[in-house]
Amino acid sequence: MHGIENYSITSELPSELSSGAWDMGSIINGNDYLLAKHLIINELQEEIEDEKIIRDHMKRFIELGVAHISSLLESDDALFEEEFLIKLLTA
Repeated sequence: MHGIENYSITSELPSELSSGAWDMGSIINGNDYLLAKHLIINELQEEIEDEKIIRDHMKRFIELGVAHISSLLESDDALFEEEFLIKLLTA
C-alpha cells in the first residue's frame, strides 16, 4: 500500500528494480490483494478485466514501496523509524 500511496500509475521503476523475479502471492493475497486491486483500478480510473495488468501494476507498486521504505529506513530520520515501527507492531 505504501507504493500506491506514494507513487502514481505512471511512475517508472528505477533500473535496479526488475519487477517480476519474485512470487507476489507470498507478499499479498486474500483481502489485501482485493483492496490493492481496487486501489489500482481507482488509480487507472477504468475497469480492468485482465488480471495480468492488475498484477503487473501491483508488482510495480510493491517494488516502489519497498524501495522507498528501505531508503527511509537507511536515512537518519528517527521520526519515520518510530512511526513505521508503531505501524508495523500494530498491524
